[in-house]
Amino acid sequence: MCGKVFWSVTVAMSLACLQAQLLYETSFENPPFTPGNIAGQDGWQEYHLGVANRGQISTERALSGTQSLKITPVNGGANSWWWKTVTHDTRVSPNKIIDIRWDMYLLPGTAQGRYGIDVYSDIVERVCALAVGSSNTIILIRYPDGFTEQLVDTGIAVQRERWNRFRLVIDYNTGTFAGFVNGQMVGSGRINSRAGAVFGDADVWHFNFGGNSNDAAFFDNLRIRAIATLEQEGDVDGSGCVDDADLLIVLFAFGSSDPSADINQDGIVDDADLLIVLFNFGRGC
Repeated sequence: MCGKVFWSVTVAMSLACLQAQLLYETSFENPPFTPGNIAGQDGWQEYHLGVANRGQISTERALSGTQSLKITPVNGGANSWWWKTVTHDTRVSPNKIIDIRWDMYLLPGTAQGRYGIDVYSDIVERVCALAVGSSNTIILIRYPDGFTEQLVDTGIAVQRERWNRFRLVIDYNTGTFAGFVNGQMVGSGRINSRAGAVFGDADVWHFNFGGNSNDAAFFDNLRIRAIATLEQEGDVDGSGCVDDADLLIVLFAFGSSDPSADINQDGIVDDADLLIVLFNFGRGC
């Protein structure tokens, strides 16, 4: 009997370890955010090369709730980063895959900058990046040999003046990453081997070409998770099994834009997401 109890506890602990770890999630709502400069709110920091561009909590538009993070270029401003440190050591955790998702809305402009997520390690080494460039196409930063930084224009266009859902999946097991937009893979590559195995943060990033971009970007529904395996389709909670828990998450979020339940990443939790769970029910269990 004691052996059975011990076995049950061991299995339960093993399953718990395989659960996704939520490192950070925000829709930039109040609380804890109030309109104004994001720096200093909820542990967020900022860094600029040249004149500071503006990172403001804004009520101008949002996909979820009433607030989002608005990045506004300033004439003369160059590169800018805004971030909250959420360190995760993949050397000691079974969850060695970092899954980053966010929604982004780009305003038009006659001179456009680059907006996206720039990932760094705990020693402030860039890991990889995904952004929308000045030609409205997806830009990736990768390291083909593990050391040499390469900026790649994928040629895949993103529509402005609408919300698009982005995702970066960084696999520290294989030293690779993949980028997705609205549920479709847009590119992949190797990460920077010099960065090490400790994830540090996912920076909201703006590259202001020549200090003259006059558009703007809104970020919403930022979520950073650490997972043990690439999820089964329909495995919303990252447990490795498509079960009742996943079904309930989708049902409770039905009709919302909750990114954690929007399986097909089309911006709305609806029948399509529910069907994905139902068609895959029992997989991985």
